[in-house]
Amino acid sequence: MKRLLRVVKEHQVIMFGTGRAATRVVQYLSPQIKYSVDNNQAVWNTIFQGRQVYPPSCLMNENKENISILVASSYYNEIAIQLLDMGYQENVHFWDAFKMVEQLEQLEAGLDPALTSAMDRLNKYKFSINTVIDVGASDGSWSTMAMKYYEKAAYCLIEAYDEHEHALKRLQQHYPEQLQYMIAAAGNHTGSAHLLLTKDKYGGAVVDRASEHSKKVPMVMIDEAIQTFGCKPPYLLKLDTHGFEVPILEGATNMLRDTSVVIMEAYTNRIQQGRNFYEMCTYMEQLGFKCVDICAPLYDHGGRLLLQVDLFFIKKELLSVKEELK
Repeated sequence: MKRLLRVVKEHQVIMFGTGRAATRVVQYLSPQIKYSVDNNQAVWNTIFQGRQVYPPSCLMNENKENISILVASSYYNEIAIQLLDMGYQENVHFWDAFKMVEQLEQLEAGLDPALTSAMDRLNKYKFSINTVIDVGASDGSWSTMAMKYYEKAAYCLIEAYDEHEHALKRLQQHYPEQLQYMIAAAGNHTGSAHLLLTKDKYGGAVVDRASEHSKKVPMVMIDEAIQTFGCKPPYLLKLDTHGFEVPILEGATNMLRDTSVVIMEAYTNRIQQGRNFYEMCTYMEQLGFKCVDICAPLYDHGGRLLLQVDLFFIKKELLSVKEELK
């Protein structure tokens, strides 16, 4: 991405595409356009962003080392093959500019492009998800992001920290027919739990015993919560629960039978006597889920030590034999 931004600043570029995607790229990156090309004959010899539009064949006459091509089209894969056949190299002579602009916009909106890229990969499986269960939902921002991928799904959010209730209530008002929430910890029994409070309101965790730094909160089992919510399978389960994953899964045995995808934050060290990320992979295998993706690594302040990642699990019976053998 840094190389693309440097190219945009220092070189004249050729735009491949003249539609809405190209307009968005131009507005965001403000490249110095030499001219544009498009596969649509109807726009040849017209003007786009003040420059002439030509057929792609004119690229055959260019010195590859002197130009940079910004592809701005939803047909990127087809155009990439076209350019590769001409001898151009991806991320050397041409870039998926529209995708990179989307990633920059996600960063500005506080979203992690690595996570949304992983969600894009998950979406290629085309699983039908009727209910997304977001445990450790905080202010609901993860569920809001997931709505881009599962627009018609119901969203059931469980969050133990009541400081987030104002944001969750506002979100429920915005999606009254689609989103529900409850303020409670999820676990392997119904009753109460001790929530360890931290300065970071996104960093609380359920602990074994009370202390001056904890507060008592209600606890629910997911198997019971989905009945309260009226959830319908198949499910996607997301966990951001700081070491308390196993007790939560123990309280979700019935739900897991109808769960297609589990996404969880996992850790390199054991937090609150929980399991680290490779132990969680083994545990999930025993439950019938295969880890198919990993994203969003978080490092310490020195940028050297890996602290946590997001793991994506899919129920093994839903994977093809070919994918299972990989």
